[in-house]
Amino acid sequence: MSDKRVDPATGEAVTYNELVTTYKKTYKRREIEEYWEACKPARAKKSKAAPAKESKPSAKAKSKPDPKAKAKDGKKDEKAKPKAKAAPTKPETKTDDKVRTGKDGGASALAKLRSFSGCVLAEYVWLDADGVTRSKTMTMTARPLKVTDLKVWNYDGSSTGQADGHNSEVLLKPRAIFNDPFRGYPNVMVLADAWNAWDDQPAKNNTRAPCAEIMDMYRSLDPWFGIEQEYTLMKPGKVGLKPTVPLGFNADGSEPAPQGPYYTGAGFNVAIGRPVADEHYKLCMEAGVKISGINAEVMPGQWEFQIGPCRGIEMGDHLTMARYIMLRVTEKHDCVCSFEPKPAKGDWNGAGCHTNFSVTPMRVAGGYDTIIKVCEAFGKVAKEHIAEYGEDNDKRLTGKHETCDINTFKYGVANRGASIRIPREAEKSGRGYMEDRRPGANCDPYRVTKIIMKTTGECLSAETIEAGGKTHTAFVFIKPHANNEKVQTLVKEKLTSEGLTIKSEGTIKSTVIDKKKLIDTHYGAIAAKAVTMKPKDLTVQEKSQEEFEKQFGVKWSKVMEDGLVFNAMDGAKKLGITADELGKKYDALKKGEGIIKFGGGFYCGKVDDIYVINGFYMNMRSKFTAPGTSIYYYEVEWPVEKMPWADFRGKLLGPTDPASAPEGSLRQQIYSKWSDLGLKAQPDTGDNGVHASASPFEALAERCNWLRASISKDAFGKGLLASGIPLPILTKEWFNDPQVDFEGGKKSLFDLLEDLDAAACLKKCKEIVRLEGGSGEFAFKEAGASCPDGGGVVEGLDELLAQALPVQGQARLLRSAFGPPPAPETPEAARLARGLQADPGLLLEVVFLLTEADRERRGRGDRSDARTRTPSPRRPCSPHFGTPELASSAERAWSRTRSLSPRVDLRMTMQIPEGARLWKKCRSLTSWASNMAAGAVPELVELCAKLQLEAPPKTPCATPRCVDTLARRNMEGRAVRCPYAEKGCPMNRSPCFIEAHALDCDFRPVACAYGASGCRHMPLAFEEQEHLEVCDFRPVPCRYGCDAVVCANAEDEHAAECHYRPVCCLYQDRGCQEIVAAYRRRPHAEGCAFRPVKCRYAARGCAHQPSKNEEKTHAAACQFRPEPCPHAARGCGELLSTEDVERHAWTCAYRPVSCPFEGDGCEETVNYKDVEHHKDICSFRPVACPFLAAGCRMQPCFKDRATHAEGCKFRPVLCKYRARGCTIQLPFFNASRHASACGYRPLSCIHQSRGCPKKVSAQDLQKHSESCGFRPVECRHKGCLERPNADDAAHHAETCGFRLVSCPYVSNGCEERPQAAELAKHLETCGYQPSSCPNASRGCGERLLYSRLRSHLERCAFRPVACVHAKRGCPEEVNAQDRIRHASRCSYRLVPCVHEARGCSETLCYRNLSQHVAACRWRPIECPFGCGESPSLVDSKKHAAECKCRPAVCRYKAHGCPEEMPLMVLANHMATCAFRVAPCRYQSRGCRAQVCFKDRKEHLESCRFREAVIAELPSSTPRSESKEGAEGRKQPRLSAESRQAVIAPEAF
Repeated sequence: MSDKRVDPATGEAVTYNELVTTYKKTYKRREIEEYWEACKPARAKKSKAAPAKESKPSAKAKSKPDPKAKAKDGKKDEKAKPKAKAAPTKPETKTDDKVRTGKDGGASALAKLRSFSGCVLAEYVWLDADGVTRSKTMTMTARPLKVTDLKVWNYDGSSTGQADGHNSEVLLKPRAIFNDPFRGYPNVMVLADAWNAWDDQPAKNNTRAPCAEIMDMYRSLDPWFGIEQEYTLMKPGKVGLKPTVPLGFNADGSEPAPQGPYYTGAGFNVAIGRPVADEHYKLCMEAGVKISGINAEVMPGQWEFQIGPCRGIEMGDHLTMARYIMLRVTEKHDCVCSFEPKPAKGDWNGAGCHTNFSVTPMRVAGGYDTIIKVCEAFGKVAKEHIAEYGEDNDKRLTGKHETCDINTFKYGVANRGASIRIPREAEKSGRGYMEDRRPGANCDPYRVTKIIMKTTGECLSAETIEAGGKTHTAFVFIKPHANNEKVQTLVKEKLTSEGLTIKSEGTIKSTVIDKKKLIDTHYGAIAAKAVTMKPKDLTVQEKSQEEFEKQFGVKWSKVMEDGLVFNAMDGAKKLGITADELGKKYDALKKGEGIIKFGGGFYCGKVDDIYVINGFYMNMRSKFTAPGTSIYYYEVEWPVEKMPWADFRGKLLGPTDPASAPEGSLRQQIYSKWSDLGLKAQPDTGDNGVHASASPFEALAERCNWLRASISKDAFGKGLLASGIPLPILTKEWFNDPQVDFEGGKKSLFDLLEDLDAAACLKKCKEIVRLEGGSGEFAFKEAGASCPDGGGVVEGLDELLAQALPVQGQARLLRSAFGPPPAPETPEAARLARGLQADPGLLLEVVFLLTEADRERRGRGDRSDARTRTPSPRRPCSPHFGTPELASSAERAWSRTRSLSPRVDLRMTMQIPEGARLWKKCRSLTSWASNMAAGAVPELVELCAKLQLEAPPKTPCATPRCVDTLARRNMEGRAVRCPYAEKGCPMNRSPCFIEAHALDCDFRPVACAYGASGCRHMPLAFEEQEHLEVCDFRPVPCRYGCDAVVCANAEDEHAAECHYRPVCCLYQDRGCQEIVAAYRRRPHAEGCAFRPVKCRYAARGCAHQPSKNEEKTHAAACQFRPEPCPHAARGCGELLSTEDVERHAWTCAYRPVSCPFEGDGCEETVNYKDVEHHKDICSFRPVACPFLAAGCRMQPCFKDRATHAEGCKFRPVLCKYRARGCTIQLPFFNASRHASACGYRPLSCIHQSRGCPKKVSAQDLQKHSESCGFRPVECRHKGCLERPNADDAAHHAETCGFRLVSCPYVSNGCEERPQAAELAKHLETCGYQPSSCPNASRGCGERLLYSRLRSHLERCAFRPVACVHAKRGCPEEVNAQDRIRHASRCSYRLVPCVHEARGCSETLCYRNLSQHVAACRWRPIECPFGCGESPSLVDSKKHAAECKCRPAVCRYKAHGCPEEMPLMVLANHMATCAFRVAPCRYQSRGCRAQVCFKDRKEHLESCRFREAVIAELPSSTPRSESKEGAEGRKQPRLSAESRQAVIAPEAF
């Protein structure tokens, strides 16, 4: 949270993070968050134009400034602009501190708000089914700062053509945020794309999602786009109809003058529509759209704006938002914006969307060759591109008006009539970009950028993949048990002696390994198999199962069924031991005896009577993370041709068991020399000394884990990305060794790639990702209900066919109909696949059976009751082979198959007799139902036998309406001879089935299956097969293996012209002895190693044309060969003659030079061409201090700018006495000097030595001293020289020794008044001293004559008497004089309640008074507002409503006063309130302004009614403040009604 709020405890404006730092040790995080919500937003400080001569701020400020308002984020404070007479038409966008930023609180937060005045409006924009922008607005509680702050919204997709009415909810997922230029700050516009709510898939016409996938796939190429969007402003027509007349055409319908003056023109009737274009330009800039320019186009009313350069997916985002803003702009200009490619017929230019494009290889030296290569690639897929470039584009691409014909592709330099234009500058500099001029104005930018990036990526990825396969890079490390200097020396010498280059080496300590979980990631698959995965979830290959059975004498499936296989964690629990103990037992096992390896990181060992998976992992991890241990790694690299990866692991490194390692391998040397190398124990299978990567892929994964290598910068990593493997798939899935589908089963990815060279590894990765990520659907997706009489068998065929169909070469003709499903997942599917491969005719059998059987079912067995509209139950004997959708899919497949080639039926069916027979039977679809009824089940039996499946049951059905039952009944009645009895058929059939029999009779004459090829012979059905075998028109495969099937009598003629006939290479005379197929002769010649090629230095003058296989040899010795620049390693691609190398090196743009800020500490060496760029980003570059405006002239380094800002003496700080009322803000270097003279600085009272503890402000010191209670005063008694404190003067006077006191015996007649100090001496000589009374012990001090003693005792006030409340139980005796006093305080006396005056009428014993008083409802309570009064409990509410101290808000709250105070001081406050409104001093001169008192000085300075010369008042004079305060106190006091109106209701 970057916004600031005022902390009520300190009065300072702080951010949320600063508040947390201050209170985190005192309060919980939740309490701090609640406290933050209660804080008020800080007021933004208004900038003022400071006087030129005044360098110090005013000593007294009218309002508290934000202590950190200046110098935020290192930006300079801008000086306030002088006020102009006319206000601007639109205020500048400012940040409103009251607007919250961050994540939207949603409906729950809105419900708690009193009003939505501080909320933010978000306009969601998306594309509908037709690519038209739609939008809707949402109210949000905060302004979003990033896309994740926005919530996913939804809309009615049925109204935009993207969903059906019964399921119409479509989601809007935010993708980009723009400022809202129409509503202004803080409102935003949100670009979103549409997703189906029911399956979370991209909605109809959501082209952004696939575009984002392509951009992510090739993001390493860093594509840049720039689109020139042309549009035409049209005159509005009828509502809902497209306009037809451009804005610049004449009102009478006639056309204006021919095009020519309008392009980039200016003036009336020339630049038509400029207000629209200018306003659109301005609003796009305010919205944050990357619009780079506009211009008028060739046709009147036609304009263009350019968006870009944009990177990747943001091109479509920014253009879509720019189009939306344009549509909004035209709403108020009485015109319509048209993006039609040809808005006006005739000799007028169309509107295009020229797309400028480049990738990194195009923008570097030599990029021109890449541009040409990409242009060539575009030409090969020109039609695919045109299909993505917009509708009705053929009307624009006619070859005229600066366009190329839509059916022609060409590219050229500076040619605006070409499909692709290459700028002249790109040709001169050898690098740059290309412009595709074909996209129309109405094109979808996501589709355009997607197809461009896809074609470019596929074109350039081939080179990247090839480069990734030329070099091997491995990760080798010495394990902790063997890590010492001797082993390090041995490993390093071995690696270098084998020709491997060590790129990097170093030590990784155990603390780092444990903290970063490096070993857990390294052995991720091992750890998962040992801890989390269960044995049933693991895939063990058949070969591994056979090895398991051979080693342990029991089948793997058996031990799995018996539950004897456990992972390491469960195995330890099963044995009742710890994981460490299990690890020790596991380490004692020997490979080949008690442990077997199933795959990479996949071991199974027999411990006691159970089998444990990866039981060694617990011990292995502890060896890497034990304190004090470490590993020593080497990152090595070598050419592929120097050493295969299998030799690197098998010969250089050695197998896992060092005892069986070959002589000279690293593991064998460490094993045999372990004592000399300083190892504590001889290595074994677990501790074998050294680890190395098992494949180039695994090496990349390990380097990314241990060394944090970059995939996008690694050659092999680039090859993987170029192979179409997304980066998230690599890092999140493939690096964890997942199980992948390959070759008919689940296999470990690391095992599949083990020991493969880089090129083979890339090839297999590409194949795996194609099988894993293919989106093709199965041939048949679902099957219907099974029929107990045989339908279930055929029902299973569709599932098997779905799995087996896509992987067979014979099924390629059907792929366009079914797509590429994954490989078979079951043994039955694999068997079907093998059957299809050996017997292509079987494929058509399956398709025919599924298709026609389903038609038979739907024709006879799946009728529904017309009255109830409910399906009738299926007859048990009616086979059900799938749903109607399944049948239609099969029919489409068959139609597609026949349409591909007229010879498919012959070639496919002649492979087996059953196929030919079924083919003939299927020729007549009208008779297929009867054929199925008569003989479908036997054919299914034959088919199942061929597939080795279980045959359908032959149990006769007893259903009354069953076809078989009807057949038996008809046969029992009468029989009819076969129509072909004359040809020899002896069969008789019932009338019900005679027609079906005739269609299938073996004696019926049938036309030759090859009649279409010319055969007119009609053999009998049972002789048909013999005829087909010898028919001259029978199809025979080509002798050379081509796909063509020709008639037998034309075989030799076809062979002479067959494209597959063997021929010699064209370059036989150069030495090539290859024999290739005729159709491959030209492609072979193009890739033949003996083909003549130009010398790579032909452009430099070499005319020799060596063979391809001699190209490198010739180039190495060519006298025209160029020498690379000495700075080639730094990026220079120049190739020069030998004599020019040294001269070029001195002027090369890539020569290393020191940073210009080397003297400031920068040690980087950069290319000469990058010096200026480096200067802009160098962390040592000098930057201006953030407090430059305050006077700081220091220029610290960029990296030290924050440190300097924190300690800069010019940084603004508040006075250290701000808590005491000082509001001055001044530079830090003046803070101490100001503090020493600040009027609010605390000073001790001048009477501190007399005990005054108070510290008061300097300005109040004199006033306090005059009234201080510790000031000395004179004693009022004559003769006393003491000067007591003012507060103690009365007490001193009462105890002063010089005070006059009466003699104790004055009643006896003594009239002397001695001083208190002389009283004792006076008593010794006083003649009026009486004798003591007998009641002296009770307190009587009378001294009198004895004759008067008796009468004195009778009236002595100290004589003992009983309490008047003795009858109530009081046992005390008291002096007579105290009887009444005692009675008045006796605990047994009757007293009224102490609250009698408040209304309590209770009378009770005094001893019970306290209990009564505590519960008395008339007792006084303290006022909650602190007024000092104590109303009765019954009167408390009334008092609270009338209390003068109840809280009230200032009358000037609307003007910004935040104060709350008691009502009794409200009037005084408003009289002095800094926000009170008062008329201008120059009211008499005509000024009618009413300004706040705090802004009065500023107003007076700028008031146009002020006098010509105004005397400048000294800002530090207290009198000015007093006078101004006195003037403020002249404000009239509020009436009681006004005071009541401003009372804050929250007080109650």
